[in-house]
Amino acid sequence: MKTRITLAMAMLLLLAVTPAHAESGYSGNVNGIIGAKRIDNDNIDHRNLTLIGIMYDFNVAEWPFNLAIDGLFAWDTKEIGGVDVDVGTFELGFGVRKDFRIPDTDLLPFVGAGLSFNALGVDRDDVDDDGDTALGRYFTTGAFWNFDNGFNLGLVYRYTRADVELELEGTEFRTRAGGHHYALMFGNRW
Repeated sequence: MKTRITLAMAMLLLLAVTPAHAESGYSGNVNGIIGAKRIDNDNIDHRNLTLIGIMYDFNVAEWPFNLAIDGLFAWDTKEIGGVDVDVGTFELGFGVRKDFRIPDTDLLPFVGAGLSFNALGVDRDDVDDDGDTALGRYFTTGAFWNFDNGFNLGLVYRYTRADVELELEGTEFRTRAGGHHYALMFGNRW
């Protein structure tokens, strides 16, 4: 819960400082995302998670690409064998993003890639908990419409690859903290 509140507060802060960036010669985007994440593993029963996050990128002067900083949080709770099991992932990505304006339209497709810090945690009511972190890599693509008032609305796909090690019920196993992300994107361009 604390992570969700922190992420929401960070998004509001980024939206608040956007006009300051516009006056300083920077350009870029700050977008919230909401959607789903599918974890790439067979070792955890939670494969489809709810996803929220922030995608932030900026450009100085005439750089050919934007620097990108993204924070994504996904979670799910299920009852398995009469026990509540929570699974959560967190990703903090640093990379580059490039958008391409299609002539005579407000549609901007984009691609991006970079490194990400990834965390995966499993919490069971019967106190069998574990979590791990790993450095990974990501690729993202999508498209958004940029309306005259600077509002962005679009779709995003992201794939993250990061392997973590967990121990549950006395069994150690290697699994993936990353996976496929599908989301609606909304925010501001300056």
